[in-house]
Amino acid sequence: MPDSNKKWEILGREPVFQHPQMTLFLEKIRLPDGKIIPDWPHVAVKDYVNVLAMKNDGQFLIAKRYEHGGRRYAWQLVGDTLEEGEAPLDGGRRCLFVETGLECQNWYYLGSFVNDPQRYGGVGHLFFAHGVTVKEERLDDTWCWIGLDELQQGVLDGRISAMSYALTISLALLACHQKRIAGQF
Repeated sequence: MPDSNKKWEILGREPVFQHPQMTLFLEKIRLPDGKIIPDWPHVAVKDYVNVLAMKNDGQFLIAKRYEHGGRRYAWQLVGDTLEEGEAPLDGGRRCLFVETGLECQNWYYLGSFVNDPQRYGGVGHLFFAHGVTVKEERLDDTWCWIGLDELQQGVLDGRISAMSYALTISLALLACHQKRIAGQF
């Protein structure tokens, strides 16, 4: 049995497709057992942030927009790719303000997760912004405030179709539950 702590060794890497949004590499890989894989795909995209925003009254912000990857309209959260050298929390604050005109002092880091553990696909940095306030009203008609029950149902019935949004919401609600138990919310 191979050593479970031994990493795959990258023997070579060649870009086979480049676009401003992504680069597809084929890597030559040596596995811990010595086997060579000549063409392992690695998808390089920019890291991003997702933010679940909540007002003090318990209403959550979602947008109803077309998602071309899913080929349908679905609920979305605040988020975007990080700018070069931008820290994830700074990116979350920027996205929240630029997209909505909202600000928040209470940020909870929910974690950073690779999109595909075998082919990469970028890292999502997930945040919960609790107690958002309006600095400059920028909410267009795609944005709306919903309650907790509707948010939870939207994850379960597919209105939230992106895995990163569903994970952000689920982790934020778990964090809220744990903080309530601990008397912090």
